[in-house]
Amino acid sequence: MLATGFCFVVFGVGGLFLTLFVLPVMLITAGDRGRGKARVRALIHHCFRFFVALMIKLGTIEVEVEGRELLALRCGWHLVDPDGDG
Repeated sequence: MLATGFCFVVFGVGGLFLTLFVLPVMLITAGDRGRGKARVRALIHHCFRFFVALMIKLGTIEVEVEGRELLALRCGWHLVDPDGDG
């Protein structure tokens, strides 16, 4: 229960920090709009990757990947099945 609360705090504070401080600076310093969007998208990707790794490490979630080779064929697609029933 404590780990879940900690994850909520990390998500909330991290999101607020990124929104108020990091993302505006990244967009302003990017130069053109396309480059700024790409940089922000990459940062969000890495932040979510960190957050999922944190939740796994704390034991608040378990992740199982089945059919990884099929996911590789669907470039840019994300499949989520929380119930595990297909």
